[in-house]
Amino acid sequence: DWSHVDVLRLCHLKLETDGIACVCKYVIKGIEACRAEFSGKDGVVAKTMEYLEAIEEAKTASEPTLIYLIQHFKLVREHIPTLHLNSIAVSECTLLCTYMYGQYNCASP
Repeated sequence: DWSHVDVLRLCHLKLETDGIACVCKYVIKGIEACRAEFSGKDGVVAKTMEYLEAIEEAKTASEPTLIYLIQHFKLVREHIPTLHLNSIAVSECTLLCTYMYGQYNCASP
């Protein structure tokens, strides 16, 4: 069976910006490959890396840290580990973010 990652690897993408290249590298190769190639860059790439690092940290974060990451980086339900989905505090925080910024448009105004 083919996966989306297989298709991305085989299509030899020609990406126009480093920000998009960073996200594609993360999807295909993971955070370590992103760190190796994009550490020390500034601008959009630095913000993208900061966001991707927050997503990675959320995977193993304690509840208070996860709440901070949700608030600071506007993470959505799909970023939350299964372990924390039944947490009232995490649910309240996620709902507040959804209410304030919209579920898939979590950029601060």
